[in-house]
Amino acid sequence: MKYLKPFLLWIGIGFVIACLFAMNPKCNETIGTYVTEDGETVEEQQIKTPFLIASLGISFVVTTLILMVPGYNKIQKTKAQLPSLEANVKALEERREHQIEQANKVLDKYMAHESGIQVAAANAHVDNGSDFKAIVEKYPELSSNNAVSSLMDQIVKVEGELVHMKTLLNARASEYNGAIHSFPMSMFRKMLKLEDYEFQVTSVTSALDEEPISDEDLGI
Repeated sequence: MKYLKPFLLWIGIGFVIACLFAMNPKCNETIGTYVTEDGETVEEQQIKTPFLIASLGISFVVTTLILMVPGYNKIQKTKAQLPSLEANVKALEERREHQIEQANKVLDKYMAHESGIQVAAANAHVDNGSDFKAIVEKYPELSSNNAVSSLMDQIVKVEGELVHMKTLLNARASEYNGAIHSFPMSMFRKMLKLEDYEFQVTSVTSALDEEPISDEDLGI
């Protein structure tokens, strides 16, 4: 059923082109004659084989181009989304990097104090929101600080959004790369200059809703 529509379209267009050839005497050949009841001799003709093959060939090309239009439009739409998704990923990565840096500065700040509890909390260098959250929730001195709690929540949220955005980017990139290598688009890929999409980091400004936690609020 998947290929029935293209097949019928190919045959239909081929039939129309064959009819156009049949209207041209130069495309026909006489295969016999017969006499009508009125005594008139009539030549029986059919389309010459080369023109019949040509009609099927032209029909194939036209059918392929017709079927390519929706696919090409979808490919271009997907391709147009990729730079924006890539920019969002970069924005989230930059925001996360800054927040993790702030988190470690917070721990370094506590390390400067002589309290054993504070030193124990600060000795662990964090690389992600889960580690920082575990330390903050373990020590009341950290969890009671509203700015630190807000920073912890924002890191966790940003990391979750970053995973989602990377997953979406990978899915769209895979969809685009797969589409340009699928038939019939693969036949015209080079002519249409459809190249594989490779992830490229672009510097952009973060645009998350929450206001970043300042170093002053964190006391660092």
